[in-house]
Amino acid sequence: MIKILFEQKEYELCINKVQSAMNWIKRNKELGYHREYYINFLKLTLRVCTSAFSGTKEENKDLIKMIKTEARMVEKSWLLDQFTKAMN
Repeated sequence: MIKILFEQKEYELCINKVQSAMNWIKRNKELGYHREYYINFLKLTLRVCTSAFSGTKEENKDLIKMIKTEARMVEKSWLLDQFTKAMN
């Protein structure tokens, strides 16, 4: 759902879904190591969505660097591709 909203440029709805998903993951401790991977994805997705509203070029470059250097994250290539497309 988050990916669909992001690709449709529904950033406000995407932010709400990301926050809901983060709350759900934080409440459910039984996810194991996957929990960290999803939380990292959600945190960076939230930053990308908010950057779509007010990010400067320098902030966007820093965010791209953060995405590239994050080792424990699901859907890294998708997020990087989508953010690069949104910047153009």
